[in-house]
Order: sequence, then C-alpha cells, then structure tokens
Amino acid sequence: MKIIRSLILAASLSIALSSTASCEPNVQKDEVESVIADILHLASQHDIKAINAKYINKKFGIFDIYRIGVPDEFEVLDALPLKGEDWLHMPYGDIINVESNQKKMREEYVEFDCGEFVYDKEGIFYSRELRYPLPSSIVAFHTKYDAQTYDDTLLKKIEFLESNSIRIVDTSSDFIFYITKIEGKWYITLIDRVTTDCSA
Repeated sequence: MKIIRSLILAASLSIALSSTASCEPNVQKDEVESVIADILHLASQHDIKAINAKYINKKFGIFDIYRIGVPDEFEVLDALPLKGEDWLHMPYGDIINVESNQKKMREEYVEFDCGEFVYDKEGIFYSRELRYPLPSSIVAFHTKYDAQTYDDTLLKKIEFLESNSIRIVDTSSDFIFYITKIEGKWYITLIDRVTTDCSA
C-alpha cells in the first residue's frame, strides 16, 4: 500500500511540475506584452510623466543612444525628457510619437533597411535578441579610438542590461526601446535613436 501511495504521489508531483513548467513561458509572455502595451498606450497619450513614474528605475537610469556624426554615443538619463525639444542632441522629429493602435504584437526580431528606409516587417515587435545598438559596442569603440575610460559600475550596468533585456519596436512610429526586469519589475532601460538614423 505504501508503495502504491508513493507511486501516486510521485506521479502527481511530476504532473504538477510539468504543468507549472509549461505555463511559465505563457505567463511571462502575457506579462511582457502587458507591460509593452501599457508603455505604448502611455506614449500615445503623451503621458511622459506617467512613464517616468512607472517605468523608469531612478537608480539604474535609462540609456539614451544617439548619433552625432559617425560614431554612436550614449548618455544615462534619470528620466525621459517631458518635451521633444528637451532631448539633447536631437537632429530631427519627435522621439516618442506613438499613435494609439490595436496592432497585434509579435515576438520576432525586426530590421530597418537604410537603403530602402523601411522595416522588413510592419507592426509591433519584441525580441530578446539584441544585435544593435549595444552600449558595450560604443564603449569598445571609444576605449579603442578615443582612449576613454568607464567606471566599473557603468560597465556592470551595461552587462546586466545586455543580458536581461527585451527589444521593442513600433514600426509605425520608429519608437525603439529596451525593457529590463530589475528586482521583479519591468523598466525601460534604453531608448534607441540610431537604428533609423541612416546618416552615417
């Protein structure tokens, strides 16, 4: 009888673990998509104050990647500027010019073609694949060619960002940003202003 009970218990435990494991990706996917949808909604309402309050981690900051001339640059901001004209090094246009839409999100990587000035797909996309821009590549460039130095705290922050982030692209507005889970909560940690800048 004990053997039968043990077998039943083991089988029940196995089923419970397998069902939990199979649910986790969907739970996380729903959570990620909910966060993205909320950020895009707030952006479409031009409610930058709410984005800053809800989705910017003051201790971590937010990487603003931009381009002046040929090399990419970055600056770590405490919050998103409230007005388009308040962005530093802004060559043109509004940074967060999101329109309210009901487009379905897709978990795919999307690329921008500077030859044709178009994305290879249209819609809202998110991906854990981070190819470009990467703060570590900017650091490597300036370390090699400009002999710049960076403190360990910043380098660790960059390593964490690049290992734990999701890239989001809304092709209709060219709004590209990364979100990162920090202490159990998702935050915007990077704004990409160079992918669609084909000037270099």
